[in-house]
Amino acid sequence: MFPKKGFALTEWIFLILFFFMVSLIVYPLLKYSASSKERACAQKLLTLLQSGKQLATRTGCEVKIDYHNESEITLLQRQECKSKGFVKAGDAIQIPDTISLHSVLPLYIDSDGKIANGKHRLQSQFILPLNGKALIIDGLSGYVFEK
Repeated sequence: MFPKKGFALTEWIFLILFFFMVSLIVYPLLKYSASSKERACAQKLLTLLQSGKQLATRTGCEVKIDYHNESEITLLQRQECKSKGFVKAGDAIQIPDTISLHSVLPLYIDSDGKIANGKHRLQSQFILPLNGKALIIDGLSGYVFEK
């Protein structure tokens, strides 16, 4: 008998089927990993908005949500209600590179829980774009929903 070299045809077919099945499992996981990061970011941003509103209404001092650096958003509160300076009032949240909120931030939350833009003007709603989805904030009630 000749020494066996290489794979038989059935072995090649099983090998191809194996790689095909692995790719069917791995591809969706890789595809949705970016969207899961955005979903987690949206949830953290929602929590940050809610805690900012609670902090502003509880203390009676204005709260600001703004970029801490290029990839982090943080919650800031006025040192004293009438002062101009803000101090960090909560943990910063990481923003994925695929999301940019520079056009929307900073947001200010007053002691009544109303949300204003960077020029301190109240708006009826704010839209935070999240790559295909959006968080919509009612500026008067502070209610946040996803669309």
